[in-house]
Amino acid sequence: MEQESSVSEQLSQKEILEKTFELFYHYALSVVGGKKADSLVKKTYESVQSYYPNISLIQLLEDHQIQFDEEEISEKEVLGLAIWLQQLLTSIKNFMIGLGKVDAQSITRDIHDQLEPLNFYEFFEQARELSS
Repeated sequence: MEQESSVSEQLSQKEILEKTFELFYHYALSVVGGKKADSLVKKTYESVQSYYPNISLIQLLEDHQIQFDEEEISEKEVLGLAIWLQQLLTSIKNFMIGLGKVDAQSITRDIHDQLEPLNFYEFFEQARELSS
């Protein structure tokens, strides 16, 4: 356990956000399966593009990874990712009626301490409130 946390402490902001996407993607896979997870990831990305154009700073790659256009991560990328992943989680819940309570913090518990200073959870909560 000690070694794991020291590895995550060395991650860059970019790597932390990439890991965040990876954790949400794996959660989607475990709940809805591969084809539906892929479909929901693409659909929610496109949906967010219609009202948050800065999401284009994050590229969705074919191998279920994301890539950032800019070398330095700003709040625009963190906010975009939070909005997108909030929409993804909402779509999963809508598809899987009766899924129960699932939140970003439980999905990302392994990197919680690295995500928190980036204001990811705050942005995620704001996105959830706006979509309610």
